[in-house]
Amino acid sequence: MQHTGQKDMLKGIKVLDFGRVISGPFVGQVLSDLGADVIKIERPPNGDETRSYSSGDKPGNSSLFSTLNRNKRSLVIDLGHPSAKAVLIELIKGADVLVHNFRPGVMERLGLAPKNVWEVNPGLVYCGISGFGHGPLRERPANDVIAQAFAGLMSFTGDDSGPHVRVPIPVADYASGLFALVGILAALVERNVSGKGRCVETSLIESMLALECMHIGDFLKTGKLPPRLASGNMLGQPNQAFPTRDGAVVIATVNDEMWRKCARVLGGESLATDARYATGYDRLRLKDELAGVIEALTLGLTTEECASRLELAGVVCSPINDLAQVASDPHIRALGILQRQDDLPSEPELVASPLVIDGVRPRSRRRAPALGQDAEAILIEAGFTPSTIESLRAEGVVSSGPSYNRSGDRGAI
Repeated sequence: MQHTGQKDMLKGIKVLDFGRVISGPFVGQVLSDLGADVIKIERPPNGDETRSYSSGDKPGNSSLFSTLNRNKRSLVIDLGHPSAKAVLIELIKGADVLVHNFRPGVMERLGLAPKNVWEVNPGLVYCGISGFGHGPLRERPANDVIAQAFAGLMSFTGDDSGPHVRVPIPVADYASGLFALVGILAALVERNVSGKGRCVETSLIESMLALECMHIGDFLKTGKLPPRLASGNMLGQPNQAFPTRDGAVVIATVNDEMWRKCARVLGGESLATDARYATGYDRLRLKDELAGVIEALTLGLTTEECASRLELAGVVCSPINDLAQVASDPHIRALGILQRQDDLPSEPELVASPLVIDGVRPRSRRRAPALGQDAEAILIEAGFTPSTIESLRAEGVVSSGPSYNRSGDRGAI
């Protein structure tokens, strides 16, 4: 299905995005995908750190920055300048949402705490994402790997024979961003009735705990720490990755009937009727033994043979694809989630929004902004005159973005 068009459900919503790196910018990305006007507030001289993150490409062309900051506009402000607050207050007057992921206390020191901004815009939805939240460690810095470690996730990743393993995508950053988005959208709905904004807060640590609810709940109930299961889990067995002759396949049998189907296509009727593995409780109790039985069978098959047999039998399974296989997979291509940006048709594709609304996937209308490129337009919209803007530039309060070259193309970001 080819997705065209755009559903700007948040058109008319203006967002001030003070976010940097991942969690905060991710919030702005989703809001901008849905049509909000997102103004990315960056600090001089280099802006968001992810602009320069290596992506195997030329410096300044980070795919992470390009993805998280598509559809936004950029304004560079020296937040430490004595005149910066006055500029930001004018922007806040016309905004609907403010998002930041500074440590607790930073916005307060800038004079931009919720109570300050509500004095000029009582309907503003204010969102803060921090590392540790408002406990005794509130001032401690955190990033994704710190959150995975502190919140306990890394205590049960990997397996007992190897080192602890980090989940290699920033799950704490994205989870905190998603929880923040839920809060922001709920606050916007309520504001339609009350006219008042809310302060929405979450943290990387709290978001990780929410994702670990089953494991923490089981520990609090039983006192037993979760084992390190590599690709496996404790829900339905077998439920993990198994090696094949040329790769690996994940098998996830969720109930007794599916187990019998799995057993028949891999080991025959004798395995399907083996009383040792008859119930979910039995298979969990003999989990390691059963895994050895299944592995001996899958090693005799190619990945395609194994997956085909299981799929035909109605058993939940998947080959373990590498990213080259993912990018070329017909199903992924049919989804239309890998897109070229509308104003960069010759550049490589990026991952677009996972949302589909009325059959339409939001498109990347414009590339991630060059540093400070939208300063003049944003400030004029906020009521500043050209002469005042020039004075702010001269004082170093705001910075101009790079100019366009003769062909009209933007410089590297």
